[in-house]
Amino acid sequence: ALRSGPATATAAATSLSRTTMAMVAADDASVAETAATVDTGLSDPTVLHTEHLNKIEVNGVEVLMKTTQPGDATHFPSAGNTVRVHYVGKLQQDGMVFDSSREREHPISFVVGSNSGRQQVIDGLDAAVLSMSRGQIAKVTIPPEAAYGANGYLPIIPPNATLEYDVELISFNETPKPGKKKT
Repeated sequence: ALRSGPATATAAATSLSRTTMAMVAADDASVAETAATVDTGLSDPTVLHTEHLNKIEVNGVEVLMKTTQPGDATHFPSAGNTVRVHYVGKLQQDGMVFDSSREREHPISFVVGSNSGRQQVIDGLDAAVLSMSRGQIAKVTIPPEAAYGANGYLPIIPPNATLEYDVELISFNETPKPGKKKT
């Protein structure tokens, strides 16, 4: 029988507060996965939160991507796709938010993996989004070499700044290839 009320809410909160952590390291130690499952008291525990740490090489440096909410793990954008993302960009040194599509309540769209000289976002962010699946949310740490470098982007981004982005890949659409018509 289902019951409700303060006692049930307290029991559920106590049950939800029990967390199990597991750490798995890959053979080459380049990828670590942290999985957190919450014991809901059900016979089939529900996985509410999973984190994965990936290292992506960009411009000879490592961009770190920590998944905070898994995506569908099936649909990944390809170079040339137009992606739609929400993000919050912060300076790692002090946590100052320098840009946020969430604050504007309007996601941005850009062509991912466009090596055509018309790059629309910094290299580190581009590479991270290209490796995400639809619905995934990740914290991306981008060193200066894969961001704005020694010059920064004054007055907003200081020289040699490491940036942190909270990024959500909302959706993506394939762009038609030249010479091919949509049917």
